[in-house]
Amino acid sequence: MTNLPADPRIANVRPDREQQAVKEFPFQIKVEGALQTATLRFATSAELQRYHRSLSPFARESSTIIREAVEFTRLAAKRWRYYSRAGEAVESLANLRGEVREDSRSEIAFILLATIRRNNRDLPVGLAYCRRTWCHHLALDFLAVHPRALIRRPPVSGVGSGIVFGSVQLANALGISRIWGEATANSAPFYEKLLAVRPVQDLFIIEAPAMTSIAKRQKHLSHPPLASKAARGLH
Repeated sequence: MTNLPADPRIANVRPDREQQAVKEFPFQIKVEGALQTATLRFATSAELQRYHRSLSPFARESSTIIREAVEFTRLAAKRWRYYSRAGEAVESLANLRGEVREDSRSEIAFILLATIRRNNRDLPVGLAYCRRTWCHHLALDFLAVHPRALIRRPPVSGVGSGIVFGSVQLANALGISRIWGEATANSAPFYEKLLAVRPVQDLFIIEAPAMTSIAKRQKHLSHPPLASKAARGLH
C-alpha cells in the first residue's frame, strides 16, 4: 500500500524523549479496601500464553461473570494470533508507533496486560484486546478481569476502570481522540457507571470529556500505595 501524506491526526505518534520512556501505565486498584498499584503494558506472546494457561482452574465455574471473563480472554488470544500471523500485531508501544509511522492507515492489534507485583513477580489481574484503527482511533474489543480477581470476597475492585484509564493514557500518548468498543448485556452497567451515561447499549464511545473525567477519578486514588496483606493473598 502506498503511504499517504502525513496525517495531522497522528502528529503526536512521532515520539519525543519523554514518550519514548513510556512503557507502562500505572493505576490504582483496591484489595479488601487497601490500595495497590497495578500497571498496564503491552503483552508479549509468551505472557499471553501464560495468562491463557492460568485460566484453566476457572474453566468450569458456573458464574456468568467468570465464564464471560474466560471466554473473552480466549477470544482475545485467538484474535491476536490471527493478526499476528498476518504481521499486523505488536508487542510494544515502540513497535506500534513504528507501524503507524510506516503506514498511517494501518490497522494494528495488541493486548494490554494489567498486573500487580507480588513476591517479586508480576501477577496478571486483567487484560484488554485493542486495535489501533485505520482512522487513528482506539478500538477496545475485549476487556476481561482475571477470574482470580473476581472470585475473591470481597472481590478486587477497580481493575476494569483502571484498564480503561490506562487505555486513555495510551490514547493521549498517541494523539488518539476516540476510544470505542462493544458493550455486552453484562458489561453495559459497568460502562454506564464509568462514563456517567445512560443507557449504554451495544456501543460505547470515549472522547475528550469522558477521558478527562476518567483521568480525574483515577487521580483521586493516585497516592503512594499502601502495603496490603490482602494483596499478598492473591494467587
